[in-house]
Amino acid sequence: GIVTHTFEPNDDGQIYAVEGDKLKVKGDYGDGWCECIHQDQEGIFPRAYLNFPDGEPPVIEEDEEEYEDEENAFDPDAVNVNAHANDAANAFDPSPGHDHEADELNKKLEEERHERERLERVYAEKERLALEQQQQAREEQERQSQERLARVLKEKERLASEQAHERQLREQKERELTVAREEQSRKYGEMLQKEQQKAAQFSSMAEQSKAMLSQLQNENAHLKQALEKERQER
Repeated sequence: GIVTHTFEPNDDGQIYAVEGDKLKVKGDYGDGWCECIHQDQEGIFPRAYLNFPDGEPPVIEEDEEEYEDEENAFDPDAVNVNAHANDAANAFDPSPGHDHEADELNKKLEEERHERERLERVYAEKERLALEQQQQAREEQERQSQERLARVLKEKERLASEQAHERQLREQKERELTVAREEQSRKYGEMLQKEQQKAAQFSSMAEQSKAMLSQLQNENAHLKQALEKERQER
């Protein structure tokens, strides 16, 4: 049989299986449970959670007392049903005088059996809904975890982007500062060169002035000598 819904055991002797698993079904107890083998597990599994594409499984006959015990252990609501069924069976009298009473009892017994099957279906449906709610809760928890993780990753990306932008601005400022320093150094070098040129010009002019002064002094000395000589000759 193929599992149509995941089932988690809540009692000993039950088998755990998830949706889509294939179970080897040994037989159907007729009480809503099937005897199955799955991997290293062997026990009972809800018939309502199984699909039989290859045909219905064989029915397993059990002793009446053992069967009733299992029925009572399955669902608390089934205790009253089985009690009514037992009362009806014990009250049955096969004598001809009791045909009408026997029919009534058989009818009551059949109704009780239908009620028991209905309760089993209700129990299986409740179990299925509980499992679905658990699955939905797990999925919701997983979704919230994924959302939290996505928010954390997005925040990390935002911080990384801001840091990269700040680093780019810092590098740009450093480049601008370097260019400004180089420009300042160039201008200072040009100014220093001009000052050196001016100093060289001043030095050259000073040398020329010294030479002219020396020449004038020599000329004055010659004139003085000439005047002195002329005065002596008179």
